[in-house]
Amino acid sequence: MSVGLNAADNIKDKDKSGSKVADSGSFGVYLNGKRVGTETFNITETLNSDRRPEYSTASSEIKFDDGKFKATQTAEIQVAANGELRSYNWHATVPQKEDASVELKDQLLVEHLVPADQKKMDVPHILPSSTIILDDNFFSQREVLLWRYLSARLRQRHT
Repeated sequence: MSVGLNAADNIKDKDKSGSKVADSGSFGVYLNGKRVGTETFNITETLNSDRRPEYSTASSEIKFDDGKFKATQTAEIQVAANGELRSYNWHATVPQKEDASVELKDQLLVEHLVPADQKKMDVPHILPSSTIILDDNFFSQREVLLWRYLSARLRQRHT
């Protein structure tokens, strides 16, 4: 399997809501030279009243169909300007409906799961809010992880 990149490096002006698009585009997923899937993504930065970054949101949708298997999933991750996780939401609609989300609660990350049988369960994780989630189904989340790494390296050099 290979991945083709067709992403625009669009940094647009701040809109009326106080956010700006940092990147958006799509990735093609190819199997044996045939396009079998597409991930579309949008990464925005939300600014506070002082026009400083408050948090970033990466939203993605992937659709896959190789003729034998179909899948549709969406994900949204919000990361604070200091690199801490604010929230993560994942949804699948095809081949079956499933949901997962992660939130910070009492210094723990709590994962809320709704598997295909629709029996909800909560799973607490003893992990700090600095934990980053990397869903390996979404290529754009690797970009967010890379930006986080580069930002941390820049901060280390300036201290």
